[in-house]
Amino acid sequence: MKRTTGHGGEGLASGSTLVLRILPGSAPIAFTDVTSGYSVGKVLASVFCGRVEELARRLDSRQRENSVIFGYVIAHELGPLLLGTNSHSAVGVMRAT
Repeated sequence: MKRTTGHGGEGLASGSTLVLRILPGSAPIAFTDVTSGYSVGKVLASVFCGRVEELARRLDSRQRENSVIFGYVIAHELGPLLLGTNSHSAVGVMRAT
């Protein structure tokens, strides 16, 4: 299997299928209060709709729309699947919280 080159060379395997789950409500209590989603292994990412809505309410709604924030959260959760586990950065959409 040929892998795409990501941080640490452990990105998505060629021909792999990604799974994105959009979960209703907020995260279970086991997650921190800032968790909007999570990734598992190399194929599964999950996003909590309730957490995204909470985040949108905390931000200035005149400058950002829920759909844009939702897109950022999805991109952040898919990042480790595409780029590898060391894909967090100090700035930008892959910034760790």
